[in-house]
Amino acid sequence: MQTIRIIYRLGVFACCVLILISYNTLAGLFIKDSIQHQKKVSSLVKFLSKKLMKALGFKVQVTGQQHLPKNANYLIVSNHLSYTDVTLLH
Repeated sequence: MQTIRIIYRLGVFACCVLILISYNTLAGLFIKDSIQHQKKVSSLVKFLSKKLMKALGFKVQVTGQQHLPKNANYLIVSNHLSYTDVTLLH
């Protein structure tokens, strides 16, 4: 059972990476506006990050969000280095 779970998780990760690379390449060819291109790719990364975190079994809980003013920009920094930080923060 453990082997099947590992194969499944690796498969989901590989699919997410292939989808992102393919989409980014195609979007770069057809979308000439760089800001529009960044928005499209960013929304895809957000979608794939959620799917990947679900496949890996992570649950994200956000606390303290109500204390942040709306319509402001923030830089979120993790307190450790991990291969999942980028996906979790996205």
